[in-house]
Amino acid sequence: MRIHPCGFALAAALVALGGCSTYQQTKTRLQTGYYEDLKLEAERDRELAEDEQVALQRDLKALQDEQKSIAAEEASLQQQLATIETDLAKASRDLEEARRENRVSRDEYERLKSEIERLQLEQQKQGFVAGDAAEKQRELEELRKKKEAVQRAIEALAAS
Repeated sequence: MRIHPCGFALAAALVALGGCSTYQQTKTRLQTGYYEDLKLEAERDRELAEDEQVALQRDLKALQDEQKSIAAEEASLQQQLATIETDLAKASRDLEEARRENRVSRDEYERLKSEIERLQLEQQKQGFVAGDAAEKQRELEELRKKKEAVQRAIEALAAS
């Protein structure tokens, strides 16, 4: 099978016309700034993504800092609870010693022992209650004041 020479010319002309159409479209797009617009849009999208990444990193850092602060505050509260627990145990021992040495009346002993036990229960409850740190701090301060009042009462009885 042999192809006529005009067939080659016709095929070449069709390829050239098809190429001309793509060339014309590209030329038009270049002249109208189509590709520049695409490039600017891509750069804008990249900048927005970078800005979002920076914001997310900043938010993550803020949350991590807040988490560290909460953990430190919680550790401080736990330390205060441990101190109160130790002080209440000492007050209980002092009261028992005062009772053994007959420096306290039976009624006074029962009242103070009951108060110490109530404070110990309150202190234990504080260890399990989750809540606002400021509220917990206020309740710990009240517990500390009550504990000190009981200790003063025991010391006054022991001194008498």
